[in-house]
Amino acid sequence: AHQSVRVAGGTSVAVQHGTTFKLRLGEYSTQLQATVMPLVPGVDLILGCSWLNAVRAKLNVHAGTCTIYPQHYAKPRVLK
Repeated sequence: AHQSVRVAGGTSVAVQHGTTFKLRLGEYSTQLQATVMPLVPGVDLILGCSWLNAVRAKLNVHAGTCTIYPQHYAKPRVLK
């Protein structure tokens, strides 16, 4: 059975396969499971709601930052 993911705008994109990888953002790193599928040019990775919820992310669009509060860090991390 072929799987697909519904993306912004309601379009369905075919899933190619799944993989596990290490994500590093500054001093923060974690192991993630990912769904591999074609993305628009210039987009390499989409961090979905499950990751954003897990790190209790707070986005500041005006400042261009994402503050994460991962469980294994004592202080929040600000990502630019």
